[in-house]
Amino acid sequence: MNSNIGQAETGAPSREEIRAELVGRAIALQPLLRDQAARGESERVLPTEVVDALTEAGVFRLLTPGGTAATRPTCGP
Repeated sequence: MNSNIGQAETGAPSREEIRAELVGRAIALQPLLRDQAARGESERVLPTEVVDALTEAGVFRLLTPGGTAATRPTCGP
């Protein structure tokens, strides 16, 4: 079976499609993270808005066993 088969053929997104989606979500969080950086530094804790946004974007699942392990970011293209 070809692991590069896309969603149109299998009904499930490929690893590359999932990775692109997660990267897109992370990029979309940049303005919020920049806006909240000073607050996080001064309060010495992640603001609730940041934690909620990271959770909703699925960022924390990247590091959980059995979560989205197949899509963990890698170095390089």
